[in-house]
Amino acid sequence: MLGTAKNSPRTRGVADLEERAEKLRKFEKWGGLTAVNEDDLRVAVGAACWDAYWERLEEIKRLMMSAQREADSIREALEVKFGDPKSPSRISVE
Repeated sequence: MLGTAKNSPRTRGVADLEERAEKLRKFEKWGGLTAVNEDDLRVAVGAACWDAYWERLEEIKRLMMSAQREADSIREALEVKFGDPKSPSRISVE
């Protein structure tokens, strides 16, 4: 919010930015939130459960990348057989 990243509120010149940031700080203080790190979460649910979840998530990512490669291959084969569906010559006008 207060950084210099592209399109951050400060970079975009948002009015009364310091006032908004102060309101957020007050809200955080009022809410009594406690920062929780990953180790705390792992302990709370149990190491085996936590680790199994993250391993499963990585497997899902690998499967999704594999499925995308297969989809790309299928698309290419269909384009060879039937032509590019986005090609202007394939667009019919009624």
